[in-house]
Amino acid sequence: LEAAQREKSFSVLVHPFFAEAYRLLKREEFLALDGFEIWNYRYQRLRGPSGPEYFKLRHWFKQFPRSRAFAGIDLHRKEDLGDVFIEMELEELKPEFVFEKLRVKDYRLGALGRTFDSQGKIEGLFPHLFRREADRARKLVKRIVGAGS
Repeated sequence: LEAAQREKSFSVLVHPFFAEAYRLLKREEFLALDGFEIWNYRYQRLRGPSGPEYFKLRHWFKQFPRSRAFAGIDLHRKEDLGDVFIEMELEELKPEFVFEKLRVKDYRLGALGRTFDSQGKIEGLFPHLFRREADRARKLVKRIVGAGS
């Protein structure tokens, strides 16, 4: 993290919920991060973050306001290529312009028809999360009731 800051590059916590990796970080390490990966196509595909993950991310962005949202595809195999993108308006396609837009949080990310801003607010996600969590609860109740018969 210190080297990233010295070199004026970005440090991003990828896969924060994989094996609860975020729990390994100390507060000062969270403060040194430039952002969090909030959507990874290889691991989350269509589903995106779960309800609890999304609300944990929202909490992090409030607690660490200099942080930015990032998305990834982990292109290990051709099948991993997915519909994930970053969108920004540039004077010219040059690295310095891209990094400046990232620094000032002037971009949007997208995955599978959903877009989210640099602070991780995903448009239209709440109804999707609510339906998915309600479906999970119904299935769990069904299993519990079925097991008690």
